[in-house]
Amino acid sequence: MKNKTIWTIIAIVLVIIISVISVNEQKKSADTIKIGATLALSGNLSFIGESERNGLLLAVEDINKAGGIKGRMLELKTEDNQGLANPAVSGVNKLINVDKVDILFSAFTHITQAVKDTAGNAEIPMVYASAFAEIAENNDLFFRDYFDTKDMGKTMANQMITDNHVRIAYFGQNNTACNEYLGTAKEIFNKEGKNLVAEYMFTPEDNDFKTTLTKIKNVNPDAIFTCSHTKSDILMRQMDQLGMINIQTYQMLAPFLPSGDTVEIRNLYEKNKTVTGWFGFVYGSLTEKQKEFKDRYEKRFGVKLAADVTFAYDDVIAMSGVIEKCLNADGKIDNTCFTTNFTKINHDGISGKLSFNEKGVSQRDTLLMTIKGGEWVNVK
Repeated sequence: MKNKTIWTIIAIVLVIIISVISVNEQKKSADTIKIGATLALSGNLSFIGESERNGLLLAVEDINKAGGIKGRMLELKTEDNQGLANPAVSGVNKLINVDKVDILFSAFTHITQAVKDTAGNAEIPMVYASAFAEIAENNDLFFRDYFDTKDMGKTMANQMITDNHVRIAYFGQNNTACNEYLGTAKEIFNKEGKNLVAEYMFTPEDNDFKTTLTKIKNVNPDAIFTCSHTKSDILMRQMDQLGMINIQTYQMLAPFLPSGDTVEIRNLYEKNKTVTGWFGFVYGSLTEKQKEFKDRYEKRFGVKLAADVTFAYDDVIAMSGVIEKCLNADGKIDNTCFTTNFTKINHDGISGKLSFNEKGVSQRDTLLMTIKGGEWVNVK
């Protein structure tokens, strides 16, 4: 009987302890401001998703170390979408309905297109990294922060004009981003009385460009304007094999994939004098602020700093000021206030200056870089 009484007391004490812990955890959860992120943490886009997660996490840590927002800590909740639309929708439903996040972060056009209705119906503010601006333009609670393909096309066309190229050929993938890139460049060319001497496109499935490149070679261009960021390594090898490597290329995001940023391909870029559009920072031309961040980041995560890290980091840092202004008395974010103040952001961050237009689309400078001594540096 005595043993039974002891075990009963122990059981009651354990129940009380568990209840207290549960209450404390619920209170802690209620006291945090939750950022939910649907990210490609596995699959062939995981190198970007992991960079974005690290950038978000580091910003959350920095804000919390500084005391949080009005004394409330930030909490990052992530769901792996594998780079696919269907898992992204499931993950966002969980983030909204189970985790009760206050804000969403998304990346890639196809992912953000898939989850926008779920986020919109729940009236959850969303910041996303995609070249596609229309998602933000069609919803006051959505904000796009990424490089802009239209701006990049204009910048690249002006650079080709500055470099005195006359016979320019185009070769690019047939998709929305590349077509926007080409369209705005042609506007600049037309104003200058320039016409492309050749214009060819390829599909995402194409890997053998030799026939088309031979046609381009035969029109004797002095430059090739290209949008082949997912196939740039293949393009450069085949240009070299065809004796075309001395025809200077102007590319959109040449080293976008790891396969396009190897020693072999960098050597070809340098031989070609490639100029490419980029975003965030240029590794061989870092500012002092970027160097300090790079060292801190690489020590914290043990991996090389990537451009997507800095965009994700700056988004959270800039957003924190908006959240601070827009918390209601009950601790919820006032959406009208959030929209109004987000479009007023003027942040000088790790990735450069960040602001938004009235449609919620980021206004950023396009970076141009080239290879010197095996490293990407700013085009002077």
